[in-house]
Amino acid sequence: MSDTDYNDHDYTILALNIQGTFFERRCQEIIQEAAGWRLFATNYPVSYQRAGSTLPPKESNLDIRAYLGPTSSYLSSSKSLNLLVECKKNNPEFIEWIFFPARPHSAFFPCIEIKSTQTDSNDAEISSYPFQVSHNLPFADDCWETRGNYSEYKKRKGNQGITRTVNNAVSDAAYQVALATQAVITEEADPNNCVRFNPASNTLVDMKLVLPVIVSTAKLFMCEFDPKDISVSTGEIPFDRVKLTQAPYLIYRYPLPRHLQSDFRFSIKESMIYGSPEVFLYMNIFVVHSENLEGFLSEVPALMSGFLK
Repeated sequence: MSDTDYNDHDYTILALNIQGTFFERRCQEIIQEAAGWRLFATNYPVSYQRAGSTLPPKESNLDIRAYLGPTSSYLSSSKSLNLLVECKKNNPEFIEWIFFPARPHSAFFPCIEIKSTQTDSNDAEISSYPFQVSHNLPFADDCWETRGNYSEYKKRKGNQGITRTVNNAVSDAAYQVALATQAVITEEADPNNCVRFNPASNTLVDMKLVLPVIVSTAKLFMCEFDPKDISVSTGEIPFDRVKLTQAPYLIYRYPLPRHLQSDFRFSIKESMIYGSPEVFLYMNIFVVHSENLEGFLSEVPALMSGFLK
């Protein structure tokens, strides 16, 4: 059926398909049906204001918040994986996200630790810190959206704008999930929100690893090349010296805007522990192609085995 045959109902559904609510509902269902995973909330309201900032807080809604872990941790120490998910349909004109590789190294994800003792005189001790995770996934620090199907585009519109690239969808999704991550960390680390009850004589410890995730309908590719093949006079590389490799999911190193960075005072000690103060200036975000969401959910516990052990 061509668009000339659409009636009012068809155009209404087309508009809703583009808007993305249907896609969000499908992602919710996949997560809810995945073994061990539970939905915590959908369209979860978040607000974040950097400590000491005079700027008004930034507010938004997180598409999906889910977790893998015990339903109740009142009687024992526990560990849980917490997914903060932004669902993003690709721009119909830009169907591929091309990621550029970063230097490989371990990824850091926020961890919230709550220690509670059996006493009325001591409140629970709450701390948050970057947790180092070893991985073998593609690791990227830059991304551009491309048309992908250039032959079809050329038939419709010729060469006008054929080489245009954008990064709006990637940037918007990364910003949304980064804002939600900082908001959730602040919320979970607030002593006023901690209602942990400890009936045991020993100290109980809750550890929550926070994993920011973008799920997109865009096809994901890693752009592999040797920088030595780039001409220093033109800044360009020959077509045959670049390889685009499709990835089911990867880790994107997103540079945090200043107002989303934590109010951390860098020191020699922390720089030595984490390798660089950059760990506090960037956020590692999983980017998952929607067709591979189910596989990603099943692999996450293995990827995070160093935390869960």
